[in-house]
Amino acid sequence: MKLLIVLGTSSSETVLPDMMRKLKLLGAPRTIVRFVFPTGYSFNTDGNNTHLTLCIVFLAQATNTHLAGRGFVSNGKANSVTIFDLKTLKTIAVVPVSGQNPDAIFYDAATKRVFTFNGKTKDATAINATDGRIIGTVALGGKPEFAAGAGDGIIFVNNEDTSQLMQFDARKLALIHNWPMGPCKSPSGLAMDTKNRRLFAVCDGGVMAILNADNGKVIATPKIGEEPDAAGFDPETGYAFSSNGGDGTLTVVHEDSPDKFTVVENVPTQKYARTMAIDFKTHNIFLPLAVFEGTTAAGERRPPMKKDSFAVLLVGK
Repeated sequence: MKLLIVLGTSSSETVLPDMMRKLKLLGAPRTIVRFVFPTGYSFNTDGNNTHLTLCIVFLAQATNTHLAGRGFVSNGKANSVTIFDLKTLKTIAVVPVSGQNPDAIFYDAATKRVFTFNGKTKDATAINATDGRIIGTVALGGKPEFAAGAGDGIIFVNNEDTSQLMQFDARKLALIHNWPMGPCKSPSGLAMDTKNRRLFAVCDGGVMAILNADNGKVIATPKIGEEPDAAGFDPETGYAFSSNGGDGTLTVVHEDSPDKFTVVENVPTQKYARTMAIDFKTHNIFLPLAVFEGTTAAGERRPPMKKDSFAVLLVGK
């Protein structure tokens, strides 16, 4: 009936409020359903322009697409974040953060906030993704590593100092839980299966801790390679990954079910290849790497890189 009204009047204005109400009753998130309209704006005669604009906004919210087209990079030594245009790659602004040594960085779609996780000050800085304004700080009580989330205003982050998984509210900037991760020690990389609510943390000692995101319970601890840093999860294939710099491997773990996980293989990569990114369209994995000198200086974790040896390793099925 409503579709007939829209077709007959060439306008969705008359049925829009009732459709929004029904979407709420069906469980659609508020960020998708809510309708914000500027005061003083008048509808055009047939409603087509307004309808098309609303469709664009709706689709962007439904797919967690940020319309501003901005990228964000943390600058650890400079204690800042570079905001750049995703199309031109030109710098838009450099924002000084409140913490020191920002490392991991995470965008929360629900709040449209970017969070940097600052190692030296053991906190997180919240930045308004639209205008680069500093919103506030979350004290974390330990050195934060990687973060993950479902874009719903709740963020998870590994605490390397206490071997805990921290959960905090991205709106209120307040901690909610500190969950122990034993037998995981010094967790670094963190990834999430948002559908099944599972978190994948990679830890020292060759362990991946897989946790229930709703209660923090450790479900499984499959064996991975040595000295991991990054973790990843491909929702289409059900594979979780750990990039291990100590032994130069990429551990592949399959999610057989939300409570059962199997180590599929340890793919040879290169020593010190510790971080990665996943292309979710091709399912390829990219690992930055370099050739290192043979001697490690006192007080350093690894030897210096050889000049002009940087490369990117592509791993595919």
